[in-house]
Amino acid sequence: MFFSRSIFSNISDYWYGDIDENYYKNVKVLVSNYLYRYQKISYLPENTIRIKSGVLDYINNDLDKYTTYLDGAYYFGSQSNPYLCLFKFDDLNASSFNILHDTKLIYSSAFKNSNLSSIYIPENIVSIGESVFENCSNLKTVEFAANSPITTLEYSLFKNCNNLEYVKNINNILKIESRVFEGCTNLKEFVLPDNIESVGNSILYNGNKNLFTKFEKGYYLGTKTNPYLWLVDLEDKDISTLTINKDTKYLAPYSCAYTTKLKELIVPSNIEEIGHGAFYNSKALEKVTFEDGVKKIDDKAFMRSENLKQTKFTNTINTIGEAAFV
Repeated sequence: MFFSRSIFSNISDYWYGDIDENYYKNVKVLVSNYLYRYQKISYLPENTIRIKSGVLDYINNDLDKYTTYLDGAYYFGSQSNPYLCLFKFDDLNASSFNILHDTKLIYSSAFKNSNLSSIYIPENIVSIGESVFENCSNLKTVEFAANSPITTLEYSLFKNCNNLEYVKNINNILKIESRVFEGCTNLKEFVLPDNIESVGNSILYNGNKNLFTKFEKGYYLGTKTNPYLWLVDLEDKDISTLTINKDTKYLAPYSCAYTTKLKELIVPSNIEEIGHGAFYNSKALEKVTFEDGVKKIDDKAFMRSENLKQTKFTNTINTIGEAAFV
């Protein structure tokens, strides 16, 4: 078999070479789409904690060979635990499902297009992949265990769950990827966890606008104590001025991208981080001033803002990402 040598606990896209079974048994993270197009693994390492979307897609071509079937679900396991990863839910008419105690991972798109109305994610689940509940139009309630170890809501996790009302117990979540709640028009409440570290772009795209806090020309998401923590979107792209709330600390990825009339911007001292592509392709932008306090300008933050001629930096900035001003 051919696997990555890059990190002992990780199989990645970058390198590959001969490797023995003892190495593979210690791998925890499988992230290489390239490798598994050619080297199809027949079991998971016992301590797997994350599987990137696409890595196991070859299994769909031969479910009988690679999986164990039980009560409407296909599982891809380790040598000692055939139920380690819930690979695919097959009972599209079922309105409920109990996740096995032996299951630790839920693979990307596992419940996609199912008719579940509710589901409980127990504490034994350590990772849920991308788009797992996408297009589950009957899904109303998702509840995580109070002590769930899951720290990331992956890309498009609940996309187009247009009847989803509540997602409970997400206080341990540190990272919310892009488009997690896209099209969730009936979501009743959504407050960022207190310890949130990262918010992707368009997490509520085409969703319930009432979940945002509005200030001036911006839409914000926040915690219970600070509803303005993240600026995530603009009222429209034709704004000529932008006043950011004084309690805001982060500009989410692509939150202010594609503006057409904004010529001058002052990034106030309360802003700590300007997210990936935050002002991407803001073609009218000519002058940006960063006040003391700004710490990080992420990748592509001002990319393709081709008329930007004046930029006043501050000594508090310690990180400028790749292609931030290209």
